[in-house]
Amino acid sequence: ARSIYDYSGSNECLGLGRRWLDDCVENHGGCKPYGPSLAQLPTRVIDVKSENPKVVDGKGISEQYAALSYCWGGNTDFKMTQDTQAMLRKGVPLADFPATLRDSIIVTRKLDISYLWIDALCIVQDSTEDWAYEAARMRNVYKGAIVTIAAAAAPKSTAGFFQHRQQSPMTCSLEWRNGDPTPPTVFLRPGSEIWDETMRSSILNTRGWTLQETLLAPRTLWFGSQQISFECSNGTVDEAGRTTEVIEEYRSKKFIRDISMEATTHQTPGGMTMTYFDFWNEIVRRYTSRSLTNPTDVLPALSGLADEFQRATGDEYIAGMWKTDMVRSLAWSRHTLAKNAKEGGQNNVYLAPSWSWASVAG
Repeated sequence: ARSIYDYSGSNECLGLGRRWLDDCVENHGGCKPYGPSLAQLPTRVIDVKSENPKVVDGKGISEQYAALSYCWGGNTDFKMTQDTQAMLRKGVPLADFPATLRDSIIVTRKLDISYLWIDALCIVQDSTEDWAYEAARMRNVYKGAIVTIAAAAAPKSTAGFFQHRQQSPMTCSLEWRNGDPTPPTVFLRPGSEIWDETMRSSILNTRGWTLQETLLAPRTLWFGSQQISFECSNGTVDEAGRTTEVIEEYRSKKFIRDISMEATTHQTPGGMTMTYFDFWNEIVRRYTSRSLTNPTDVLPALSGLADEFQRATGDEYIAGMWKTDMVRSLAWSRHTLAKNAKEGGQNNVYLAPSWSWASVAG
């Protein structure tokens, strides 16, 4: 492994992220049909090139944009409402943005991208109509973004995701056998792969909404507590130089790409063939271990992925299940050790029909 940067917000570290993105866009043929480099902008985006970033209308404009996947961490006053919309359109000094949002604007600028989509600022949060309209188009927002910035280690919008990292590497000198008199320095790091327990258990990957956000995104630039990393349908690479395929199929951008290309099955790295429905059931299993601030979001937070499956299969989607696979889907059971399980097993509000897994939390 190679040395990592002391600070993930440094020009050097963000420059590495840009090189990863540029390499994918220019050289990864398999990523191009799945994630176009130019897509129509969402209804509203943030113009980050302005000195004071501002919300602008994106309708009818084709341009590159980034999207942010992050944890709100509870309610926040810094959001678009009917009262704050005029202020956000006028422009807000960068220093006044909550830290996570501010960091994402800095990253977007360093990637040389002009526009950024953040849900809190691009959806009118106190308008039921606007929220429903935009939620129905969430699939296109994350699929159309040239890259999604994932704030994996930030527990809330005010925390920020740039990290000072303590390297403290173990080093050793080796005698070089090719005649070079200067021994190299070797950095020793834990031998875990990029999707190790630290990444899987990051705060972002415990939230329900973020599963479809990061799956639908053609490319994700992850900001973890220890390293940054880049993920696309070709695989992953981290700051220390390790590259690997994502072997957990529920996280596979390659599978989502295959669905987008309307393939009927997907070949796993281990040689197994998975159908759409195998993959969907694995997504549901992982999704139900995550938490939602609003239990009523249980189906909306998967709607983007469901739209993708429905478009490819033509099947009928019924309360989180597929008609063709209904017999197997009805055999669901609840794991009592689910980390977000509720006492008594039922919610006080209606979520879905009682025969659907979506009717209970956990």
